[in-house]
Order: sequence, then C-alpha cells, then structure tokens
Amino acid sequence: MTRKKRVLPGPAPSQHIVQLFDTKESLTDVLSRFVTDAVRQDASALVVARRRTWDAVAVCLVQQGMRVGEEIERGRITVLNAAATMARLMRNGILDAGLFERVFGPLVERLVGTSPAGVYAYGEMVDLLAEEGDFDSASRLEALWNELGARYSFTLLCGYSAAHFASPTAGRALDAICRAHSHVRADAADPLGMWLIATDSPGSRPDFEGSPAR
Repeated sequence: MTRKKRVLPGPAPSQHIVQLFDTKESLTDVLSRFVTDAVRQDASALVVARRRTWDAVAVCLVQQGMRVGEEIERGRITVLNAAATMARLMRNGILDAGLFERVFGPLVERLVGTSPAGVYAYGEMVDLLAEEGDFDSASRLEALWNELGARYSFTLLCGYSAAHFASPTAGRALDAICRAHSHVRADAADPLGMWLIATDSPGSRPDFEGSPAR
C-alpha cells in the first residue's frame, strides 16, 4: 500500500525516502540499483556511505558492467565517506545546521545545476547516528535535508538498519523519522524492517511501500 505524502514545502519536486534494511546484502542490492537507475537516466548520483557499503556496491556495479571509475571521473557518481562527512557537520559534538549548509549546500547546488536529468542521493550518516542511539540528531539531520530539498530538486534515499529500532523504546523515534519522509519503504527480503514499519503506530506519517523479495 502506498500513500504519497509530500513533506517538502515549496515548488521543488524532491522525494525523501527512508528504507529499513535487515542485512548488508539487501542494502547492497537496493543501493546498486539506485545508482544504476541514476546513471542510466544520465542523472547524478551522490553516495554518502560507510566505506564497506560503497565497496560492496562498487563491486556489484562492476559485475553488472558499469565502469565505476570512469563514472566517478566524469562526475556522474560522487562518493563521500559517511563517518568523515558526519564529523564535518558536528560542532562540539552537536549537529550544526550552518556546517551542514556549508558542506552540502554548494555540492547539491552544483550537482543540480549540471544534471538536467536529476540528482539521486543516498545518505547513511543518519544510520551512524541511529547506531549510537542518537535519534534526535538523526531526526534533525533529516529535517536539514528537507530544508535543502525545498530549495533544490533531488531524490534522497536514507538507509537505516532495522536492528536499531528493534527495541520497544525505539518506536517513537522510528515514527518521527518516518514522518520526516515522503515515502517509507521496506523489502520482503527484510522481514524485520517490514514488521517494524507495519506495526509501528502510523499516526499521520506516509504508509509504507513494501516490495516483494527478489
């Protein structure tokens, strides 16, 4: 079931998607298809991920015939290390809106300006915060992306490990994170993610988009 709910104000037709993953293999599969879709449509792909995540995705893309190095050199794919980039956004251990703007404002503006076919971005920094139990900062980071998405048009996929929300006390955090997105997704290959989204108190957040296992 799907209810498309725009959470981003203004004229920019941005999409902000959250997806819960049970395994690294599922994440690799979804993210590799996400990047492939961007390249095939002549759009730009921005990947902010752990090194191990990108390494696995790059191997998958190469196996599928993509010349990943060439796409990076051409600027079609931009890869940032999630941990190193997250550190650039923190001031005295607190997520700083000004630093976020300084890091991502010019980058997204440039990618949008040079990519008429669009920008596909994947973000894993929020998962680093969730891994530490800092759901408040994760929600704040999602809000900053929403503010940026009101100014520039892009599709943003945020990946979280479903295990971070398995505790009964994490339900409120999951609901807040879901509310910050226009689409909530889980895959049948990730039963914990599907269960968490289906059983979480829905409130006024978007319904989830469940996809069959492949």
